[in-house]
Amino acid sequence: MTIDIDSMFVDVNGWLPVNNKLEDSKIGWVINTMIAKYGDSDDLYNEVLCRSLKLCAELNSSNSLTGDEGIKLEKLGSLTTSYYNTTDSDTWSDWIKNKLPEYCLIIGWQFPHKPIGIYISPCEDIDPLEDCEFTM
Repeated sequence: MTIDIDSMFVDVNGWLPVNNKLEDSKIGWVINTMIAKYGDSDDLYNEVLCRSLKLCAELNSSNSLTGDEGIKLEKLGSLTTSYYNTTDSDTWSDWIKNKLPEYCLIIGWQFPHKPIGIYISPCEDIDPLEDCEFTM
């Protein structure tokens, strides 16, 4: 069986916070992109849902920084100042970092952990003229 896009759309909208400003067509595009990338098998539903949520949150964060809704205007007398308000972006960054992993565990999927750094295995006899093996 394949993933039901309408059901996925309802789930994505249900898990996103109320300050989601993406249009329905953009959310549909995100879902279709994740299905195209990871597959449309029912077994992948939870993974596609979590990855769709993450991409929607990243798009919201980006839009809050660069889109029109991120621009704030202050008027003092005849002087008008415009600036980008990063509060919404910080909210989305916090949601991605803290809430999304928690929600995905409830949904039944977990983002894979990627180790950071390099592991160097020591050589038995250290010879400065030979390289030790290392893996990344």
